[in-house]
Amino acid sequence: MRHEVTVVCLALVLGALVGALACSKNTATQPQPTMSTLWGRVTEGGFGLAQATVEVTASWGRNSTTTDSSGNYSGLKASGDVTLRAEKEGFSAQVKQLTVDQNQVVNFDLQRVETPGDPQGVYTLIITASPSCTALPAEARQRNYWARIDRTQNDLQVTLREGNFLDFGWGWGSVPETKFAGTRDGSTVRFTIGEEQVVEVLPSETLLSYAGTATGAINDWTIAAAFDGTVRVSTTDYNLTLLAECQAKDHRLEFVR
Repeated sequence: MRHEVTVVCLALVLGALVGALACSKNTATQPQPTMSTLWGRVTEGGFGLAQATVEVTASWGRNSTTTDSSGNYSGLKASGDVTLRAEKEGFSAQVKQLTVDQNQVVNFDLQRVETPGDPQGVYTLIITASPSCTALPAEARQRNYWARIDRTQNDLQVTLREGNFLDFGWGWGSVPETKFAGTRDGSTVRFTIGEEQVVEVLPSETLLSYAGTATGAINDWTIAAAFDGTVRVSTTDYNLTLLAECQAKDHRLEFVR
């Protein structure tokens, strides 16, 4: 009887060992995917979107990351046929299908879910000097910029692009964008452009600058404001010799979607 029990026990042990070896062999022979790295930028109309989520999904699983303050993301691991998704609250998600077999750049441009009366969003900003500013050169009387309005707590922030802007704080360096602030009270908005905040190098190699306060109203898709301030044109040397100046209460700022 004892002999029979021993034989049975040995058979069970051997069976367990064989099963374990088989499982180990099967596991070892399953190839793991070779991961590549994805990086890129998430934008809204060319402006970087901070804290957007970028997620990659595939048969092997998923990875995700978030964008920095400039809308950049990096270090996202992926391999093979994947689905790449970028999203942020208040924006329509964007999805891309691609095959990843090497490190590559993947960019996204998200569209804001716009609400009539909400000033946030991307606009064309048209700044028009007063009709009385006949002393200003023609190129300085009206300028168009790519603009984005964001909310910062109870205030507004306007970021301008598509201009050859100058930043005196960076040793007269050229910068891709510049900013100024605003406030909102119901449908009324007020923007303040400080000295040296919006300075553009014009094609004629002269400097155009604005300073003053604009007050206006938010419509469904536009913002129109009367700009009480000064438009100046000066030389680009360190003396900043004044070439023309116009002070008026009826300059115009128009944000058009």
